[in-house]
Amino acid sequence: MRKLIFIVLLLNYHCVLGQKGKPINTEGYARVPNSPVHVFKTDSFKYLRYDGYEVIDIRKASPVQLIDIKNRERISNLEKNRFWGLYANSYQDRFPRHSLALRFEQNTGAKIYAGIRWKWGTLYKNTILIDGKSDVEVIDGLISPENAKDYRYRIIQNDNRELVGWTIPSTFRKTADNLATYCLLGNIKYQRNQFIQIEIYNVKNYKDRDAVILDWRETRPLSFWASVDYQKKIFGNTILSASLGEDRKSTKSNFIATDTLNDIKFRLGDSLIRLGFRSQNLPTLYNYQIDFKRTINGEEEKIDLGETNGSYLLYKEFWNKPGKYEITFTPKLTSIGGKPVNYLNKKSVTYKFTVLPDLNPKLVLSQRESLLIGIIMIPILGGLALGLWYFLKRRTQKKLILAQQQKELSKLKLNSIRSQLNPHFMFNALAGIQNLMNTDKIDEANRYLGKFARLTRNVLDGKELISLAEEKTLLEDYLQMEQFRFGFIYEITVNDDLNLSNIEIPTMLLQPFVENSVKHGISAMGANGKITVSFTKENQNLILKVKDNGKGFKIDQQYTGLGLQLSKNRISLLNTLYPETSFLLTMTADLKGSEITITLTQWI
Repeated sequence: MRKLIFIVLLLNYHCVLGQKGKPINTEGYARVPNSPVHVFKTDSFKYLRYDGYEVIDIRKASPVQLIDIKNRERISNLEKNRFWGLYANSYQDRFPRHSLALRFEQNTGAKIYAGIRWKWGTLYKNTILIDGKSDVEVIDGLISPENAKDYRYRIIQNDNRELVGWTIPSTFRKTADNLATYCLLGNIKYQRNQFIQIEIYNVKNYKDRDAVILDWRETRPLSFWASVDYQKKIFGNTILSASLGEDRKSTKSNFIATDTLNDIKFRLGDSLIRLGFRSQNLPTLYNYQIDFKRTINGEEEKIDLGETNGSYLLYKEFWNKPGKYEITFTPKLTSIGGKPVNYLNKKSVTYKFTVLPDLNPKLVLSQRESLLIGIIMIPILGGLALGLWYFLKRRTQKKLILAQQQKELSKLKLNSIRSQLNPHFMFNALAGIQNLMNTDKIDEANRYLGKFARLTRNVLDGKELISLAEEKTLLEDYLQMEQFRFGFIYEITVNDDLNLSNIEIPTMLLQPFVENSVKHGISAMGANGKITVSFTKENQNLILKVKDNGKGFKIDQQYTGLGLQLSKNRISLLNTLYPETSFLLTMTADLKGSEITITLTQWI
């Protein structure tokens, strides 16, 4: 937060201020190398550099600042020379390191994917999956000839053969443009169905370390054996397993009803707990997408069960009714950088089974057995009757305590989600404010600083509820700031019969959806883009809508961004916190735009 305030003050103090209403004049301005900052070009411009936090005159820079500037320029040049894995501020990460970078052989047709991060000690490191004949150049972007003596690296094949023992890095190369020097750890040749692990660490501080796995092994279908897990009273809580690879004649379990292994069948029963799909191999470095389909009484339903990279347990709640079921495991590979996601449908594995009704056998007792049970039960029932009142009282107290605990837990989860929904627009807003200041727009700059401050206070305030009037003001502040950047138009409408000051809603309920409309809907449309926000009343329901005329989005598609998913999770938790006034989220989208509707039932 202190850095944020410092940047605002720096902009307010150093930037040139101007008149309102005139177009931005960029004449005479230039961008500081390797930075997002534009300044007026003077004789001292050639001495200006950016260290990741601020613009510095290298003639006045401290030794630490000069090292940061040098590292930033080196990383920028390495990125331009196709080295992947570094980012602009890698040198500022204390521990763990993010120093290893890779350059893949070009024009081979190979596809490069990001695998599951693997645990190395207390750290999680990258795995790179290579589908094709591509060599890989591995470097360390932060080691220099001066500090190389403090580091050791090694290269291991298949986790069982050391190709290079712990060695001091000693090979340094220059980029093709001669602008950066880097430490070469190895040119790793294509290794069919093999994987290579590269590790590096600082002998003076083991926390200063990094590693990566290069994996040329072919992606394989998931191989597993299927079973039904169940319990027997005589074994207590012990979970037993019955293989679904046996028919009713060869199994000892009376619920298996399979006649032929081409048609797996079993019967429901109280003792059944779950189905186990247990991998016959070690966990993979990539995930399998799990799709589940069930057909009950002729109605088909499809469910996304998430992902796994090994064994998977399917609990009874998903197959607790007679019907036909299918579960499919599809290898899922994500390109480095997060997009696109590739599903290898040719290597999918589908397992089908049929669930039959429980036979519900009735227990028939003899007269002697009935008499014996009666003699045993009389004192038990007497004791139960004597303690019933006390038991009911204690249970009621526990329910009240549990309900209060559940409410507090929901509040904590909501606070956690809200902390993740901190607006993405803060630094973009600062850039807009800087442009205003650079063009002498004093009044506009001050107004936008005020709006930015009000938005920032709301993010940090932590209030659970705010009035509709406050929500409307915050949305207007945000839309006005984004309107300056993208030039779209917007409209906020309110029903006359709504008292904005007396109606409260959860803080920032609409903001993530408005931000999504700006970012993914109309940001590229300029003045043709339009966003409409409305507050309406229908009986005792409060209806909030966000509508845009952008390109829309696929509602059923899974996206890598967190904004929409976190907002959905927040709505779900709000329903837990306010069970008598449910929150309903509806999303519609097509090529003409998208519309988000949140209905707060019985809220007014």
